[in-house]
Amino acid sequence: MELERMILQMVEDFSKRLNLPVTNMELTKSDDGTYRVNLEVEKDQANSLIGHHGENLIALQHIMKLILWREIDKENEKKGGKSVDSETFGFVLDIENYRRRQEENIISMAEQKAEIARKTRKNQSLPPMSPYFRRLIHVHFTQPRFSDLETVSVGEGEFRCLTIRSKELIEE
Repeated sequence: MELERMILQMVEDFSKRLNLPVTNMELTKSDDGTYRVNLEVEKDQANSLIGHHGENLIALQHIMKLILWREIDKENEKKGGKSVDSETFGFVLDIENYRRRQEENIISMAEQKAEIARKTRKNQSLPPMSPYFRRLIHVHFTQPRFSDLETVSVGEGEFRCLTIRSKELIEE
């Protein structure tokens, strides 16, 4: 697909300009249309590229996503198409599957809390997390196997977290 080639080319060009030690790139597309690029890097370089709690990775992803939007808009303009919808176009940058492991851990923690909520019928709160991870859990809990539960975002700013609760809630 043309868009996939464009994404890979943009990531490759960006990586070269920043002298990122990329040894391999893998592009996948999820069911919801989000494109994920996982970069494998030279040994001992992953930590500095990911940064403390993924801060560098998040910044790199943000920059790449903005460049991608601009490039896709230029291509669409040439063809007389519409611009990129930032709400529907998803792009995730990963380095050495760091984010994938984070996502799996967050989902696992949420599922454990869900079981406790089912057994005790008491609200179960998760620690504060980014909007990305809160959305990931909200979407995960739309599966039919969680139809007896609901997720609610609670709090403000950096302290915003999720509460998992039974729809047959006894305790408020």
